[in-house]
Amino acid sequence: MIARIYGSLPGARISTKIIKRQIASGRWYTGYGNRPEQGNDWFSELKLPKDVRAHSFACIGLFETGDTDLQPETLHGLMALSTGDSIYLAAPLLCDPCETIRPWEVKRVFGSVGRPGLSLLFSPPAPMVCPQCLDAWHLITHDDYDGRAADSFANTSLHLSLTDYRVPFTNAHEGVRDIETFFQEAVVSVYDGREWVGDVDILKSLEQSTHKIHKLVGECPHLPEDVCLDASFRRPAFANSSKKSAEDTKIHATTLSTVDNWHELLDRPKNAVVARADNNWLARLAIVALAVHQGCRVFVVSKPSCDVCFSNPYFIKEWTEGEDDVVVY
Repeated sequence: MIARIYGSLPGARISTKIIKRQIASGRWYTGYGNRPEQGNDWFSELKLPKDVRAHSFACIGLFETGDTDLQPETLHGLMALSTGDSIYLAAPLLCDPCETIRPWEVKRVFGSVGRPGLSLLFSPPAPMVCPQCLDAWHLITHDDYDGRAADSFANTSLHLSLTDYRVPFTNAHEGVRDIETFFQEAVVSVYDGREWVGDVDILKSLEQSTHKIHKLVGECPHLPEDVCLDASFRRPAFANSSKKSAEDTKIHATTLSTVDNWHELLDRPKNAVVARADNNWLARLAIVALAVHQGCRVFVVSKPSCDVCFSNPYFIKEWTEGEDDVVVY
């Protein structure tokens, strides 16, 4: 399991103090099932704990310091771990929302939050969103969706900042050495250029609201076989636009509006919308997180996708139902 965790962490360091203890004695290992006595493919049979990413963070904390034995139960919802010149982030924070991620996967980036010791970064319980601005009325048009792909969120960026909330992490009966580890509240903010859009809890949106996120990926008769991503994709029989008249397509297109900026997303019309952030994984991630936070049902179109199917407004309309539906294309 350690090899699997560190397999996606190039450049990560391990404290030499770890050789003084039994690796499986750490708290990070609790919750894993026993290794089968027979068979070579034992890892696939290994029973993973429910919150396996928390166990990955606990493992990294132990191997980075050599003596900080974190309790995985206290790391549920952990966004990142910072120590020295490394920031270990939950993999969904650095990936397109349609990308398949292994449940234990953590990514490493070079950097520091500027605080000593081991910092455990958590999102605040209630992220804030920019209130609707009456002066931005001229930016809200909600044009009918024309079936074209575009990146209308090229100026979108995500920023990490720390709040004043920082408390020490302690394990009972283990002395003062654990004071080098702290829980640190951190905020992920969405910006459109220099304009603040809102704060998001990406992990909560992606993991605790999975019933609101639907990934439109997979087989399609218009795509080459080598780009078919997921056989579980249900392509309705009507996806072949040649079977529908131009009049039918036009009627259904009027029930879909285009979202080409953050003001249009925050002030949605009373029908389904298509947010266009083509080939911009960061903006797509931000849109999904903010839309779920507002209670929307989100459909994320995979890349590569079928231009024949998803450029047809009638096709997308069949997946949506009403004003709380957001298609991220």
